Amino acid sequence: MTHSPAYNRVTAEIGRFLDILEYKVQDLNTSTDRLMLSLHNSKQGGMASHFSQYMKNRDLISECWAFSIVIERRLEQLPEDPETPFRRRFTGLTVKIWATLLDCSLKFLDALSRETNLPLGSREVFVREIKNLYDANRWLSDPRYEGLISEDMQAKQRQAERILSTIIDRAPALLELG
Repeated sequence: MTHSPAYNRVTAEIGRFLDILEYKVQDLNTSTDRLMLSLHNSKQGGMASHFSQYMKNRDLISECWAFSIVIERRLEQLPEDPETPFRRRFTGLTVKIWATLLDCSLKFLDALSRETNLPLGSREVFVREIKNLYDANRWLSDPRYEGLISEDMQAKQRQAERILSTIIDRAPALLELG
């Protein structure tokens, strides 16, 4: 089947964009691993030193999402076929971003919860992480991702659901972080 030059241009662009997104996701995973290692090796009272690393990680996630929007728009220009290699690859990368975000949010919230004195800005981080948990859980529960989520990630999803339920039950008290 011969395609138009416009179609060929769009598919070439999508391929390049997916390569870039994959690189960005690898960069995000490296950043997340560094943050998690740092949190794991940290003693109580050291959260303030992790905030800049946490913010860098959040910036990388934002870059991935922004680039995902561009790719999704390009994919909309292709004929509707959910099983194209581009769409499968994009879906796989989307799952990786959500899985990384969920893992990072869970571990960062856990580290925050172990602190006796929370650093300035903790309330905003806490609220953002609750929203991240909710969004990740909602997206990863979408039927189109069925079969792409590992057992480990399903366990983390269940953990996020439990945390969200607890937070929702105790929301007024937990959001009074000063």
